[in-house]
Amino acid sequence: MGFRFPIQLDTAKDWLKNVREQNSKSRVVFAIRHKSDLVGTISLHSIEQYQRKSLYGIYIGDTAHRNKGIGYVSTCLILDYAFNGLDFRKVSLEVIDNNPNAIALYERIGFVKEGTRRQEYFVDGKYIDTRMYGILKEEFKIKLPKTANRLLHTF
Repeated sequence: MGFRFPIQLDTAKDWLKNVREQNSKSRVVFAIRHKSDLVGTISLHSIEQYQRKSLYGIYIGDTAHRNKGIGYVSTCLILDYAFNGLDFRKVSLEVIDNNPNAIALYERIGFVKEGTRRQEYFVDGKYIDTRMYGILKEEFKIKLPKTANRLLHTF
């Protein structure tokens, strides 16, 4: 759910180094670009190859880029990659309860609510719940257009 304190430059460098070293092992991380701007990251992490599943995460930094469809397209692309490129059977996520736009996005794509973690995070002076969602390969019904800049190519 992100950091709630200042981050030192060395901490950010260590995080980036770890992402590069672990990419394609226990996680895959992609940059999200809109036009020529780098606007965020999207990932599949905590990958369990044997179980064919992972957790999903997305971060779009600048609020000016939020609620513009970037998260929808990015999420559809990474789910296409997870299910059709990596042959995962399930992708799960956790979202804070006070994020109705993200919840609506996930439900629109086909994620199903699987549970609630009560008072999981302290945000803005109060404890809030998080919702757990999951989507199975057969539940992902969105067909990407042939012109989509997919993360994998099928022949």
